Amino acid sequence: MKQLVAGILIGAVLVLGAGGGYLAWKASTPSPAEAMCTHLLEVCEPDPEQVNAYADCVQGMDEFVASAKPEDVTRLETCVLESEGCAQASGCVAGAGLKQAFGEVGEFFKGMGNALGFGKDR
Repeated sequence: MKQLVAGILIGAVLVLGAGGGYLAWKASTPSPAEAMCTHLLEVCEPDPEQVNAYADCVQGMDEFVASAKPEDVTRLETCVLESEGCAQASGCVAGAGLKQAFGEVGEFFKGMGNALGFGKDR
């Protein structure tokens, strides 16, 4: 009986320790939005008067991440984090935004074509 209790206690300690370690790792790992914004602010050096530049950037990136395809988020993150200057990093962000916008425009025209009888749903 003592061995069973000891085994349960050791198991509980291991599970709680692993869970705590995971939470500590997760808390110290920046989100894709945070990582991209940190790099953007490093290479672009915003005006010191823009006190909310980081928070605004993270909010905008979080909105993009929530609405974009996972592969587009990965592509943007890789592009931004590997950029060597502000113009290149800004180009990454602009390109990702345009890709998403053109995708929405394409869906708009697809719906219009379907409604007009030109689509596959005639």
